[in-house]
Amino acid sequence: MEWLFLCLVKLLLSLCTSQDNLVPGKSITENQTLTPTGTFALGFFRPENSTKYFLGIWYNTIPNAPVVWVANRESPLDSPGVFMLGGDGNLVVLDGMTRKVIWSSNASVPASAMNASTGLLMDSGNLELRYKGNIL
Repeated sequence: MEWLFLCLVKLLLSLCTSQDNLVPGKSITENQTLTPTGTFALGFFRPENSTKYFLGIWYNTIPNAPVVWVANRESPLDSPGVFMLGGDGNLVVLDGMTRKVIWSSNASVPASAMNASTGLLMDSGNLELRYKGNIL
C-alpha cells in the first residue's frame, strides 16, 4: 500500500513540474497555461469587454488578479494564438490563424541552441529563455 502511495506522489510531482516549461514541440494555446508552483500563470487571456487576445503573466492565486506582463501588447490577436519555441530557438507568439510571428523574445540564440532551448516561467513570475541551464 505504501508503494502505491509513493508512486502516486511521484506521478503527481512529475505532472506538476512539467507545467513550468516550454520545450521544442510543446505549445500553449487557448485555455492552457504554464504554472510552475501555482503562484503565477502564463497563458492567453482576453481583457473584460474586449475581443482581443494577449499572452500574459498574472498572479494565479489571487481572484481577478491584474496581469503583470503582456508579450503582444502592441499586436493584439483577433483569435487565440500559439506560444511556442520558434525554429530559431526564441520564444514566439504566433497568430493562431495565419501562423505569423506576432511577438518574439529576440534573443541572440547560438546555432546549437536552436532546437534545444527551453522557456521557463519561474516562481518569481519571470519568463526565461534558457539553453543548457544558462539564460539567453
